Amino acid sequence: MSEYPIRGGLGTQIMSIFAVYAHAIEHNNTVDKIWHNGGGYGPITKDTNIMFYEDVLKFKNTPKFEMIDGRNKTSAFREPYTSLILKHWYKILDNVYAPGKGQNHKNIIHIRQLDRAFVNQEQWAFLKNKFPDYEIIGDEEENANDTVEDWHTIFGANQVIGSYSAYTLSAAMLNKNLNLKIISPAFCNRSIMDEQSWNAVRKIVFGPSPTFRHFPNIKFIDDKAYGEVI
Repeated sequence: MSEYPIRGGLGTQIMSIFAVYAHAIEHNNTVDKIWHNGGGYGPITKDTNIMFYEDVLKFKNTPKFEMIDGRNKTSAFREPYTSLILKHWYKILDNVYAPGKGQNHKNIIHIRQLDRAFVNQEQWAFLKNKFPDYEIIGDEEENANDTVEDWHTIFGANQVIGSYSAYTLSAAMLNKNLNLKIISPAFCNRSIMDEQSWNAVRKIVFGPSPTFRHFPNIKFIDDKAYGEVI
C-alpha cells in the first residue's frame, strides 16, 4: 500500500499519475492514496487547486484523493520516474486510462502564454496565419473554454501544434491517434523550464532507445518555418 504527493494543473496531474503508477509497479506496490498539494502557486497559474483526476481518467482501482495545502510532488519529469514510465507504460495503462469522448478529427493550435510563454506572440501569429483553418485553444481567456472540455477536445483531435505543455503531451500519450507536434526547444524560450525537464520531454518523445519509441505520434517541429507540419 502506497501514498503519493501530486501537484499541478490538469496535464501535470495526469503525467504525475503516470509517475505514481510506474513507481508502484516497479516496487510491486499499489496506489492507495493521492495527496494533491495545492499550495504555493502564483496568481497566473490556473486550476492548480482543483483535482481533475476523475474528470479525465478511469482507474482499475480508484485511489483516494485528498487536497492539502502543501508543495510536495511526484514528477514525471525527474528520474527515476521518466524512465519508469517508459519501462512500465503498458502496465500503467492496465491501471489507468482515458476513455475520452471520441475522435473529433479537429486540427488545433494550442497556445500557452500565462505561466510558461515558451513561444512569443510573433511566432503564434505566424502559426495562425500559416494554418488559418486550425482551431485555437489556449490558457488565455479569449482562447479558453472549460479546462476539462478543452482537454477532451485536444484528446480527440487529429493534430495539435504548440509549444511544450503537459496538457497536450498527456493527451497524446493516452491517444495514439492524436498527432502532436511540439515546437522544438531550439525555437522556444527554453530558459523558462530547467534542462532536466527538457531532457525528460525528449526521452518521452524519442523513446527509451533509438530503435524503440512508445509514442511515434509525438514529434518535435525542427523547422523554424514549420514547413513540415501538414
